[in-house]
Amino acid sequence: MLDISLDLYVRATALLLMAFVIAIATLHARLAGFTTGRLLRAISVLAIYLSLWYALAVGLAEAKIFSRPTNLQNPPIILLFLFGGPLGLIALARFTNAGQALFAIADQRYLIGLHATRVLGWVFLMVWLADQLPWQFAIPAGIGDILAGLFAFGAVLAINRGDENASAKVMRANIIGIADFALAVGMAIITSEGIPQLLAFGEANIVNDFPLALFPTFIVPILLAFHAFSLIKLREDRQRNLT
Repeated sequence: MLDISLDLYVRATALLLMAFVIAIATLHARLAGFTTGRLLRAISVLAIYLSLWYALAVGLAEAKIFSRPTNLQNPPIILLFLFGGPLGLIALARFTNAGQALFAIADQRYLIGLHATRVLGWVFLMVWLADQLPWQFAIPAGIGDILAGLFAFGAVLAINRGDENASAKVMRANIIGIADFALAVGMAIITSEGIPQLLAFGEANIVNDFPLALFPTFIVPILLAFHAFSLIKLREDRQRNLT
């Protein structure tokens, strides 16, 4: 029963996040005055990129490619998804004409607000309670995600209210969110089978198995890209206010 519920939950989370990203891009394309043809082309490129990325992550996870113990013969392919995926999104946003037009009017409420979805990370705590994850990973990852989601929501509220310290709250939400990812990734590495393992020997750990592997290979990378977008936007806004 846990396997089926977890599968549905993680798939739904990944697809929901994808839908949010496409919806955010569509909204900004309309605000930017894109023609119908240009909007459809831009959104199609984004949707194809995300769909292929998702399909590849699912396929490799189901084939247990990410579950192989890390050693000299099996490098951590999962890290290519963790860092390569967001670089692709950043490239689309910063080095294509459509992406540049969208990013120029990007609303910080959506860039940081997407992280409110991270409260869904409570699933790590539930899987730990089912004795499928070591506590050294599950507790910091689960609680960290919940906190990151709450701080992101608080930043959005501050922007909506027009608080003077709204930018500071956005920065704080980014710092907490990135720190959460760094801690979770680090704990996943040292509690998983392979050369870097330092903790949780002999304990069940399905963090790199399907479906949880979709977190480091698809869900987290998208959110990392939005951290980058939010921080770049903060910097640009600060520079604009200084001139």
